[in-house]
Amino acid sequence: MKFFKGCFFAIATCIAALILCLIVIESGLRLFQVKTFDEEALLRKRTLGPGGYLKAHFRGYIDDGYGGAAFWYNNAHGFRTLTQTSKKLQKGTLRILILTDFFLAGYRVDQEHIFSHHLEKWLNERFGEAEVLIAHIEEPVTGLYYLTKVGLKFQPHIVFLGITLANDIGQSYQNLHHQGKYIWHTPAEKISLELNQDQDLSTVLRTFDKYVISDECRVGRPASTSTSDTRNILFHSRLFSRLYNAFIDSQTWEEPQAIKNIASHDGKLKMFDACHGLGYFLREPPQIISEMYQKLFRILGAYKLFCDNNKITLAVIICPQRFQIQTADWQKTIAAYGLNEKCFDTMLPNRMIKSFCHDNEILCIDPSQTMIQRHEEFKLSLYCPKGDIYWNKTGHKIFADYLQQSMKQIINPHHQSIWQSE
Repeated sequence: MKFFKGCFFAIATCIAALILCLIVIESGLRLFQVKTFDEEALLRKRTLGPGGYLKAHFRGYIDDGYGGAAFWYNNAHGFRTLTQTSKKLQKGTLRILILTDFFLAGYRVDQEHIFSHHLEKWLNERFGEAEVLIAHIEEPVTGLYYLTKVGLKFQPHIVFLGITLANDIGQSYQNLHHQGKYIWHTPAEKISLELNQDQDLSTVLRTFDKYVISDECRVGRPASTSTSDTRNILFHSRLFSRLYNAFIDSQTWEEPQAIKNIASHDGKLKMFDACHGLGYFLREPPQIISEMYQKLFRILGAYKLFCDNNKITLAVIICPQRFQIQTADWQKTIAAYGLNEKCFDTMLPNRMIKSFCHDNEILCIDPSQTMIQRHEEFKLSLYCPKGDIYWNKTGHKIFADYLQQSMKQIINPHHQSIWQSE
């Protein structure tokens, strides 16, 4: 009996010592952890600067979604790039300006893992000196306003406009609404966007709120929209996160996840939720979505005209949703929100945008099919965990590789002459 008591006491002592040790380590890691900043800390207050809304001279860390931290750096002008730029373009340098929200800006991804860093490195090695500058412009209408007022002064040779399917279609409508942020003073032949002094975006947003996914497009009982992956709980532990990131490729473990929902808490599913944006994927959408596309296409046409007039090469980049790329995530989304799959066409927005771009001679870069293939081939998630809408570092690398192939169509004799003049 004494033997068993002794064994029990020894085991209990070991367990208690282990727990105490883990508590001490966890406390130490939390005490000395890297401070991370949220999105707001990266941005200027209201006004647009050279880097769009990005704050100049920002240097710090953001939450990487896996329990760790990702390095973020904005240069002296506010562009997200490690390259120090001057407004005056250096001879022999190709300058690419990327207009985007946080999607292509690489939120949650370390500076040296975002696609623009890969692209700049590839251009420098293969062709010659190049600068790839990211400006945060929130959505396409503000992007055009920025380009005409600020961006043009930096003399870009190529402009990439990112369209995030989660929300940019609706935001273009909001900002060109008669109570929106901008007024288009003149006909489309003359690009002139000005701030609307009588804007009332809250009223426009309330109009959006009344649009919900109909009962006909929802079947069964919705499952929980929160991810059940045990690791999402364990990621709150600094020790687990360190061990996980050090010894295990985080993407290989990730289970399929439904995309996040931030707008609905009453059982109704908002069409224009800023994360899932499911309304844009309806096979039979309401009339307002047609109006949204009309405004988006008007803006894209204005980009084309402005860039042509200023001898800038324009390319539109489609930024797909996670459920478009990862089939299992779409099935999780269907289950989480109780969707009738027959009501949805997950590639409809891509076809709409590509069709307009084709008819108007705008280069459109859609990485969706390649990313689907790579996801199925490598069995890796290309998006951050917890139903996030952003690419992780694997997604950025696959897009960078795809973009390198597209650059062969984009780089023309004029661009080649820039390097030859060095």
